[in-house]
Amino acid sequence: MNQLRIATYNLRYANDKDTGNLWVDRSPVVINLIRFHDFDILGTQEGVKAQLDDISTPLHYYQRFGVARDDGKEAGEHSAIFFKTEKFKLIKGGNFWLSEKPQSPGLGWDAKHNRLCTWVELEIKDNQEKIFVFNAHFDYHGVKAREESSRLVLENITEIAAGRDSEENKLIDHIFVTRHFKVNKYGILTDTYFSKVPSDHFPVVVDLITGQ
Repeated sequence: MNQLRIATYNLRYANDKDTGNLWVDRSPVVINLIRFHDFDILGTQEGVKAQLDDISTPLHYYQRFGVARDDGKEAGEHSAIFFKTEKFKLIKGGNFWLSEKPQSPGLGWDAKHNRLCTWVELEIKDNQEKIFVFNAHFDYHGVKAREESSRLVLENITEIAAGRDSEENKLIDHIFVTRHFKVNKYGILTDTYFSKVPSDHFPVVVDLITGQ
């Protein structure tokens, strides 16, 4: 049994039109937010490689997993997963696109952008317990794309994670858990700086106990 702090955070991509709130201004706040709240595992959305590198450099005690959505390498936004190396060992991981052809980059259904899901299987070093983490970013434009993406993600969870089922809620940004975890507490982090927000989304965090 382990207690874990899990979070999801849409970073907002580094848009050079965000006058007065550019990534160069926001990035130290994002980094300090992650450091202060001390997440064990963090799923991010919208971050491009340069942004993720900016986070990885000072927060070197996290390992990062995931590829970019446009070429399966470094081009475009990621749905990256960060996890603490002192607590977890990476067993395996992968990526699939939210489309009719999930094994290669491309648009799905009525989506406006390529979307993908990144997943990892982690071993908790203290007791060798294994957990799966899936991180996806659905398309805001395509209604059918969101519906079909949900089905595809659930199908892959069933296949990859050997039938573990998800619980649902109605938040825009959310963390789904299975019955194998107990939720101690959860919340939305509204950290600001100089009356500005470090992203156009707030992180969602949950403290879990494994082995339930």
